[in-house]
Amino acid sequence: MVAARLTDPPGYAALCAALNRPDLPALLGTPKDRVSVAQPALFAFGTAAAEVRLGTYVVALTESSTTVEEIAGTSRYLPHSVTLLDHPAQTYSADAMTFGSDAQGKAGIGPRVEHLIAAQDPGVPGGRTFEVAVFRNDGRPVDDATVHRVAEAVFPTLPGWSITSPTSPGN
Repeated sequence: MVAARLTDPPGYAALCAALNRPDLPALLGTPKDRVSVAQPALFAFGTAAAEVRLGTYVVALTESSTTVEEIAGTSRYLPHSVTLLDHPAQTYSADAMTFGSDAQGKAGIGPRVEHLIAAQDPGVPGGRTFEVAVFRNDGRPVDDATVHRVAEAVFPTLPGWSITSPTSPGN
């Protein structure tokens, strides 16, 4: 694991600790794999993010002000409404970008990345979120069940995750 640096965004250490867990290989369905890299996610700009690499899997975890409602309103990603541990959530897919992937060093399209973004507080779908993104660097698809297993195990361990149920009308 890379030691925390003064330049790391607030919250990175908690995200990395939550993601770099001993049962992550089992959650991904590859119990014999071992973590090879745990570091700040390279794609994160001004947001707390952690990335863990093991075997053919890459898993990233972010805390963000991008809301579940914003993702739901983005037709580009074809999001699907789901519930994760009684929290409103969205799943969506996007292609990863590769940098310097050809002989000329140009960017290209990488593997398909599966995302699950969930509201930290089940009563505030327009509030802060946690998001997990999973892809395989061998290009094979990642199924939704794998992404859900990771999110269900990791999100409740994060500071800011509310375990209360949403307030029902009339309460």
